[in-house]
Amino acid sequence: MPAGASVRVLLIDDLPEMRRLVELYLEDSPARVVGQAPTCADAVPLIERQRPDVVVMDMHMPGRDGIECTAELMAAHPELLIAGFTSTDDPTVETKMREAGAAEYFHKSQLRELVAWLGALRPSSGQPAG
Repeated sequence: MPAGASVRVLLIDDLPEMRRLVELYLEDSPARVVGQAPTCADAVPLIERQRPDVVVMDMHMPGRDGIECTAELMAAHPELLIAGFTSTDDPTVETKMREAGAAEYFHKSQLRELVAWLGALRPSSGQPAG
């Protein structure tokens, strides 16, 4: 990864505490948070302005849930990488998130794994760093 380059991350989660926690975990990683949104509707204009490489998507939010939002964002921005990140223990949620277009899926208890995955990506490519 070129010096100074970082993976640009948009966090979509209705809990501000969870968005802040992810942001804190990313402080020492090659990824940086470029935007945060509590709902899918709030995220859409941020994606247009901030052009993130990756969206970290919660499942349970007001309005459209993470599955619906993932499908909507992938239809509009197929270049985006989306990682599901939720506290749901229902195994069908991961399947549905992936079917909607999520590249990865993490339980919120796997915050370190999410950060490691984000840190291994190349900016604007969605590919693991070599």
